[in-house]
Amino acid sequence: EVNLNLGFIRGSYITDNVRANLALMTGTYANANLAAEPGVLKNIYEANAGVRLSSTKNLWIDAGIFGSHIGFESAIGKDCWNLTRSILAENSPYYESGVKVSYTTKNEKLLVSGLILNGWQRMQRVNGNNTPAVGHQITFKPTDKITLNSSSFVGNDAPDSVRVMRYF
Repeated sequence: EVNLNLGFIRGSYITDNVRANLALMTGTYANANLAAEPGVLKNIYEANAGVRLSSTKNLWIDAGIFGSHIGFESAIGKDCWNLTRSILAENSPYYESGVKVSYTTKNEKLLVSGLILNGWQRMQRVNGNNTPAVGHQITFKPTDKITLNSSSFVGNDAPDSVRVMRYF
């Protein structure tokens, strides 16, 4: 069978103080990995916008649907660290939605961000869930060949009556 795993079209808008991304997708990836998302949300690969919070610092607030801040894998094959699937990759989210505040140093060696998310690989919160998830990312690049990263996720991914916490 001949099939399309992932096909998408992406557009970006970037100025000194505003940025936005929109990517619409189709294929077997969208059908399998976004099966829990309702209707047309299954076809959104990325949809986010951000505003710069400081005129002198690289401090941003972004909201929408993003690629995950956790893990080594991506839906885009060229962005994957491994040529095959791994337990680590299959147990980390490919996408997330919510709000993030991020700061990058002028030399781009350090990135620090905090996130408030709708859940673990979810565009919308689960029905009955009123508790947002939180996460962080700290990335330090002392050289072009070395990257140190710390990322986390803490949140309930079930209705509040069940309260199933996930710590990653």
